[in-house]
Amino acid sequence: MTFNTNNDNNEVSSSMLFNKTAESSSPKGHRSSKGKSPKVDIASINYKNIPLLMSYITKGKGRILPGRLTDLTRKQQRKLAKAIKIARILALLPFASAAI
Repeated sequence: MTFNTNNDNNEVSSSMLFNKTAESSSPKGHRSSKGKSPKVDIASINYKNIPLLMSYITKGKGRILPGRLTDLTRKQQRKLAKAIKIARILALLPFASAAI
């Protein structure tokens, strides 16, 4: 492995030792909401909008997709989960899909 050296005093360049581009700017486990564009309008999330709710549950077991996969804001994710649960209680959505 070769390093770029300065001919004057043979020092290793600091850019080789401290590569800032490889590190993440936020601490582990924390997500930034910058640049996150909501895919749905919060007013359109309700228990009567069955096609929208179906797109946010899994096909196999009928689980609600987590916020890290849906890219919704936390407020939208909470409203979505509540709408899905109400739709399940009213029998508009199944609790689990039928086993084959």
